[in-house]
Amino acid sequence: MAELQEHWRFLEDAMHAYSRSPLSIRKAMLVVALADAMVDRLFAAADDPKDLLEFRAAVSAENGALSLVMELAAHRPRGPQLTVIERQIALEQYGALPLEDFMVSLYNNHSVQRLMVVGLPTAMEAEAVLQQAVAELRSLVQVS
Repeated sequence: MAELQEHWRFLEDAMHAYSRSPLSIRKAMLVVALADAMVDRLFAAADDPKDLLEFRAAVSAENGALSLVMELAAHRPRGPQLTVIERQIALEQYGALPLEDFMVSLYNNHSVQRLMVVGLPTAMEAEAVLQQAVAELRSLVQVS
């Protein structure tokens, strides 16, 4: 269990670092790799581990964001990937923008950059996916 908690601290630190640099693919991929590795560590820590692939499939089936993170970690040619995309901001959404994004959008034709998960039917913001995956892992690891 101590090994799981140590790995969990690495994952949380990586998530905090990514949150401070939300356009960094490298920092996001570190979170992806650590989250994916945590699933393997959970398997190894199980009382009677039998089949890693079955365990991973079960975790994936029960946890949507974590499943997506596991697919990102697999890095399949036609699978999901991370990329920075410019997104247009509607004028009525300006009030909800953080000051930094507001300033960028003023000089960037009403658009801001976002790190997105692409290769899906609909692109998703990477930060939301990673936060949800970490929350799902938290419930599996049972750490505070």
